[in-house]
Amino acid sequence: MKPAQIPYSILWSGLMLSTAAVPTSADANVVIVTVTENNITPPSPPVNSLLTITGQGFLPGGRVLLGPTDITTFCPLNATHTVYTCTTPVIAPGEYRLTVSAPVASGLRGGGQVFDVFDVTAVTVGPQGPTGPTGPAGPTGATGASGATGATGPTGPIGPTGATGTPGTPGLPGATGATGATGATGATGATGAIGPTGATGATGSTGPTGATGAGAALIGIYEGIGAPTLAAPQGTLYYDATGTPNTTTGTQNLYQYTGTGVSTTTTLVMTGTDSTGLWTCTAAAAAFCQSLPNSVPPALTAPPYSIVFCSGATTGGGHDDFAFYVANSAGVYQLVGRLESGDQ
Repeated sequence: MKPAQIPYSILWSGLMLSTAAVPTSADANVVIVTVTENNITPPSPPVNSLLTITGQGFLPGGRVLLGPTDITTFCPLNATHTVYTCTTPVIAPGEYRLTVSAPVASGLRGGGQVFDVFDVTAVTVGPQGPTGPTGPAGPTGATGASGATGATGPTGPIGPTGATGTPGTPGLPGATGATGATGATGATGATGAIGPTGATGATGSTGPTGATGAGAALIGIYEGIGAPTLAAPQGTLYYDATGTPNTTTGTQNLYQYTGTGVSTTTTLVMTGTDSTGLWTCTAAAAAFCQSLPNSVPPALTAPPYSIVFCSGATTGGGHDDFAFYVANSAGVYQLVGRLESGDQ
């Protein structure tokens, strides 16, 4: 028995592993000195236990058993061959015999039969109780002896310059010098004669009237089958009516002429959904195209040739009246037409 080698139990949380006296080992080369166990938290409840086995004569390749269970794979051995640190699943409450044995090829007498054991008891421990109240303050201790006088500190900075003293009393004024004699007044010159008034110049002729500036051109919309191929002014809309007209299935395309002046350059600016009649701006036209539930554009002006599709306008009949507005070359929105996707 090893009564002198029984370690104290360590409380962590959840479980406490306590050690008990153990029988004498079969060989003095493997000796277990202490065994402690902590449950590892967090989490709570814990899922792992930390088993620390301290002793002598431990060798690489040895085995560690907790009861009949071989836990060697959970128990790395330190470099000095004195401590096994075992991280195992949480140890259930109960009585266990811990066995540490030397490897068969260790060269020790008896090979794998060289071992030592410890009997351990794992018990359930309740949660830690609340902290007790703080005890009363003890009496004030006697005043300690005065410390030695510290070294003289460095010289402080030079103080600010003092205020300027009061000015002295002014001296007496000097004597006034004698006034000099007044010089003689010169004779007044004669006034010159006034010259004659010059003749008035003739009025210049009126310049020609400037030419009247051209107004901003109106923008239109026209319909065709397939993508546009004809030339048209910049800003013009083109409705591709390919497919079955006046239906509630399929999609339609709307192009805008985007080349300067009159050209054949176009951009696919919107796609329409026949089931709703609504139009959606394409990614290529995102910078100058809007599809809004308004009845009119949100502002009167915009960059030239900007497009707004308004689906919130209503006619006297009460049904949706989908309207297209395009800013002309002067940047002023004008109504171009009313069109639902799928109409023809």
